[in-house]
Amino acid sequence: MAVANASSNVVPRPPDFNPAAQRALVYSLTGLLVLTSWVVAAAFKDPCAGTEGIMPGMCKPTMAQRLPSMETLGTLLSIQVMMVVLYELRWTLRGPLVAVVGAAMLGVAAYLMSIDKPTLLVVAVSLIGASLVGLEYGIRKGKRAPWAFATVTCGVLTLIFFFASRRIHESLDIPLAMAVLPSLGGLLPVTVALATSSPAAPRIPPFGK
Repeated sequence: MAVANASSNVVPRPPDFNPAAQRALVYSLTGLLVLTSWVVAAAFKDPCAGTEGIMPGMCKPTMAQRLPSMETLGTLLSIQVMMVVLYELRWTLRGPLVAVVGAAMLGVAAYLMSIDKPTLLVVAVSLIGASLVGLEYGIRKGKRAPWAFATVTCGVLTLIFFFASRRIHESLDIPLAMAVLPSLGGLLPVTVALATSSPAAPRIPPFGK
């Protein structure tokens, strides 16, 4: 009976951490995101846009005209580079990155105030920014609660800014490819860097096995 009780209280040993597998997963998913975005951008691009003096149906675009613009290419390359850099340096940069995101949100709050957006929205964005700046200290000290709150907040901000990309594109009069850069090229790599560097996880040197 004692042996049976002892065996029932045994806690299963967690699987060994494999940094190479985690790195491969992060890089593969990022590459899939970049490739999918490239295909979607090419599918929705109008290669005959801007051509004048051509009757409808008479446009014969070249392969270069069918490919996404250089802004799109630059954005996709930036996403891949930022993901690699922030993932590999996550143990060093995760605290400062959270503070930078918080400072950026305070800048967004100041911009919203300058264009007479609702006070409640300005206050909410300001509180988010201030809290992220304050969480940097707890993350630097290896506290789990600040790390978890910062990870969730950055993930939510990634979704918000991604779905607001068209509004950013129209408000600032910038290419749509540039408008998605804050979400996919900034907040998403920060979120992944935070999610893969919990206080209980083993510290792996950059590009370490």
